[in-house]
Amino acid sequence: MIIFTKNSYYFIDKNISTFVLYIHIMKFREINTEGGYGGNFLSPHLEIHFCIIQKYTSEVLKLKKKILVGLFTLMLALPLSAYAATDIKKDNNNEITFPATETTINGVPESEIMSPMDVTLGPYFESYTPNYNGRLEKFRQIAAFSHDNTRSSVIFPMSVTITNSTSQGSEWSGGVSFTGEIKAGIFAKLSATVSGSYKDTRVTNEAVGITGGPYQVPAYKTGYINMWYAAQTSGGTLRTYTVNTSNPSQRYYKDTVVNLKVFKADYVDVHSEAWFQ
Repeated sequence: MIIFTKNSYYFIDKNISTFVLYIHIMKFREINTEGGYGGNFLSPHLEIHFCIIQKYTSEVLKLKKKILVGLFTLMLALPLSAYAATDIKKDNNNEITFPATETTINGVPESEIMSPMDVTLGPYFESYTPNYNGRLEKFRQIAAFSHDNTRSSVIFPMSVTITNSTSQGSEWSGGVSFTGEIKAGIFAKLSATVSGSYKDTRVTNEAVGITGGPYQVPAYKTGYINMWYAAQTSGGTLRTYTVNTSNPSQRYYKDTVVNLKVFKADYVDVHSEAWFQ
């Protein structure tokens, strides 16, 4: 509002009260004009005040207009500033990218697991060409016997009989997996080459009932008789092949040098030795 004194006036609340006072004065002049007072009821002193107020009010309106224009400009500038700040912040980031990962099945990468279409089958028997065949007398020991004749002055005839025996296995060597099918192929080749039949193992008590002697043990000596399973030996070139399930008609051949010690199947081949000391 405006407070008038004799020589001066004071402006209070310039943005609102001054403008309200200006409106009241204009209304007052309008009323006096309509009443025939010539439209100039204000005193010269108050008229001067009115002119000052009118000028100030115009300045206030201009100031308000400038403020509004400034606020509008600021509103347009703020989003751009925020976007610029975001770009700056983004450019200052230190980004770390981690390596790609692969699906695993039971801990194994899926790309390393062969699909069923790529499974290799075999090896399978193709042929066996022996370079040698023989008999190994002392292959698997069955039993050992002894007789103490050190306190006797006469010769003692020593005879022995096997009453129990354990199972014994054969020996196969070479860079190939000796499957039952491959062993059967080699046995068939041995039968055709050496004659007779062959097998992989001697079963429990297979040697029971086999006898040895008589061996003449001298006086004052100890006699010994040891017994072994004999083996059929052979060595040569084994040819095998493998196939892929994706193309079973295509065979992949491999030649491998092998050696074996196996048992006669048509009888129990036992070797014995006797000595004294």
